[in-house]
Amino acid sequence: IVNQQIVPKSVHNILLCDTSGSMSSYWAKVANGWNSLVEKLDGTVSIILFDNSAFKYASKTLPLYQPRSGGTNIIAGLEELEKEIKNNSSKDLVRVFFITDGGDSSGDFESRFNLTMKNYYKPTNQVEFYVMGLTGSFPAFISQSIRASVHTGRSAIPNLFWSQSCSETEIMEEFNLIAQQQKAISKITLPINCKLTPFSNPSNTFYTGDWVWVNSTDLGSIKLNWFECEGNIYQLDINTKPSFDNLLEMFAQWI
Repeated sequence: IVNQQIVPKSVHNILLCDTSGSMSSYWAKVANGWNSLVEKLDGTVSIILFDNSAFKYASKTLPLYQPRSGGTNIIAGLEELEKEIKNNSSKDLVRVFFITDGGDSSGDFESRFNLTMKNYYKPTNQVEFYVMGLTGSFPAFISQSIRASVHTGRSAIPNLFWSQSCSETEIMEEFNLIAQQQKAISKITLPINCKLTPFSNPSNTFYTGDWVWVNSTDLGSIKLNWFECEGNIYQLDINTKPSFDNLLEMFAQWI
């Protein structure tokens, strides 16, 4: 196994954050979480806020007071984000952090959202997308569709960081999980072809944290089906008992 560390030469981080009225009860918690995360990020930072409309916020940190409070127009936020991704298309890596409770009030949201994603700009550089959903009623299709349409980064990044209770502890825990993803990225080259899911094309190159599927017949007598591209290898076959967390990590990348 060949492990080659990847150090992006140029990185741009974009926060797309909901500042509608429904965010008011946990705005300060979100602001504290973001402000702790942004200190750990390398590269430049832009902030886009949206309520009824979207606008750029001239800082890399969020204020503890809510700058605006109106309705929720997620489409407007995504349109402004699309411009920002295009403007940074020359960067080696673009990270997008999208935070919302998903309570869009603009009307006919789901069909408009799906149409927006269908026509969304398809970046050619690496774009890592982190979606943080707030409240137990967050519509998960938002994160699934965005990831399927825009995310071009590591498969190991979870599809959704979800704070259902919106307590300060839980929101900070989700930000800490995002921060853990910012560790040095490595590219793993394996001696045989594997797959990210049973349905994907085979390859021998993956990122750290990816769970890959190996056809056991390719390994002779070794009964190995799934393993994680990290220092530790977790065998997930009939003779072992994977932990619940192992299975969560593995299935999280299948979206």
